[in-house]
Amino acid sequence: MSEFKTSCPQCGQHIQCDEAYRGSKIDCPTCLQSFFATPLAQVMPPPPPLPPPPPAQKLPQRAETTFLVLKDGKQYGSYTLQVLCGYLENGLFAGDDLTWCEGMREWQPLQEVLRQAKTQNPPPPPYAKRKSAANGVKSDKLKPRKKWQVVTIHYFTAGFAIPGVCAILCGLLFFLMAASEKPVDALTLVIMGFVSQILGWIGGTYYSLSYLRKNVTTSDWRGCIAPSIVVAAILDLAWVMTSAALDPGKVLFATLTSVITLSLFGLITAKGFRELDEQQL
Repeated sequence: MSEFKTSCPQCGQHIQCDEAYRGSKIDCPTCLQSFFATPLAQVMPPPPPLPPPPPAQKLPQRAETTFLVLKDGKQYGSYTLQVLCGYLENGLFAGDDLTWCEGMREWQPLQEVLRQAKTQNPPPPPYAKRKSAANGVKSDKLKPRKKWQVVTIHYFTAGFAIPGVCAILCGLLFFLMAASEKPVDALTLVIMGFVSQILGWIGGTYYSLSYLRKNVTTSDWRGCIAPSIVVAAILDLAWVMTSAALDPGKVLFATLTSVITLSLFGLITAKGFRELDEQQL
């Protein structure tokens, strides 16, 4: 017959009983007290603790972390979180554009990445000024601009403002030479005008690149090269045609000046925008 264990409620003595005594009144062999034999309750070991949930995908905590952005099937970057915030506010990127950085398992929407970054990394105190490791410019001074805005600023500075200043200075020099009652031959005037325009375009292009480096950021510096050269070529062609209509004798001078200035502008612009793209935060 099968057996079960019970215990005396008075003294706690464990007793081995036949199954036939289950529920019957028996006497404890130790304290001689009577009690009803009931099986001891089986104590089950506690269940093992549940494994902890997998940690949520966190963004890397390195201050120099940069992100790539996938927009309309084209990859851009890399950018810091601060630059991405500016691009999102400026409309250069959308919240559903995908972004990724080293350490992330998969691409995530830009808006979600920025939300996680705000949760994980509280903003620094207002007085904490961070600088770009690439060019030493304070990142809070860089203003996000679209491609057409960069092209407009660059051409206006390089092809209009600075060459215009040089033309004014050259005109003053002509006036002073004429006032000195010394004869000024036509060749000298042509050479002076030619040199002033060449120097104006070169100086204007370098000045514009310096201004953009210190004050502007955009998502695609390299993408600004071709539009800048095309705009300059169209406006230079218009200048040559206007010169030909006003004075046919100056067509050669206008054409030669336009070809040289446009070539130098294109070379310097391409080199400068590539450097800005490599130094992009």
